[in-house]
Amino acid sequence: MAAAQERNGFWIGFDIGAGLLGTSASGTVGSVFSNDRGWTGGSGLGLGWTLNPHLLAGIELRSMGWNWWAAGMEGELIASNLSGILTYYPRATSGFYIKGGLGGTFLDISAFHRGLS
Repeated sequence: MAAAQERNGFWIGFDIGAGLLGTSASGTVGSVFSNDRGWTGGSGLGLGWTLNPHLLAGIELRSMGWNWWAAGMEGELIASNLSGILTYYPRATSGFYIKGGLGGTFLDISAFHRGLS
């Protein structure tokens, strides 16, 4: 029989990765947004507390950004997600878990015209 994994106290996690982020606009004339998508880096931070060997509670923040250029404009698009999470381990001896959460995603877009003095 496998020994139970020790889960107690404060926990913290970090992650980095890559993904696609982009812009699109339909039904607009002269939109600065083209239907464009690009690879970008992303990162995340999670922290919380162990309630018992089967249940962890915490928050996670994930973010990724993308620089875009279109129609004489350039800008930056940043997408961030903040969630409260619960992670449940059905068996203390297993690394299998089920994670769920509730949160919101925030989008920040900045744009300016290239070539203006």
